[in-house]
Amino acid sequence: MKLKDSAVPSVFKTDDSVSKDYSLYRSQKRDIRSYLIDTQRRVAVKRFLDSFFDRRKVLTFLANLYNNPPVVGDKNKLKIQRMREVIRKLNRRNKKLNELYKYWKEISAAKTEMLKNTLTEKQRQLYMSRKEM
Repeated sequence: MKLKDSAVPSVFKTDDSVSKDYSLYRSQKRDIRSYLIDTQRRVAVKRFLDSFFDRRKVLTFLANLYNNPPVVGDKNKLKIQRMREVIRKLNRRNKKLNELYKYWKEISAAKTEMLKNTLTEKQRQLYMSRKEM
């Protein structure tokens, strides 16, 4: 029964293959270690930034900067703020709809004017033709 090459313990391998395998193992281990260190560093930086840029701290800082009372902690105030944002969005949509309605009104008025003019011309022609008879 033959053993696979990888199943043979490294003691029985030749020196060249052992050194190659060992160097490969070392390089892989180095890569893994550097990757883990990088990810740990990234996570640590992210946690630090998250703690530094805490939402409440930012809101209070902005409130102090612009002399507005902070909207933190009170749920009713947060709800009111959200509703104001929704109302602003709806007002913007309403403005757009009003502009479109005005545009449509002008176009429909122009169309009705044109139709009135054509109808009166036709009526005049009919009237004139009846008069001639």
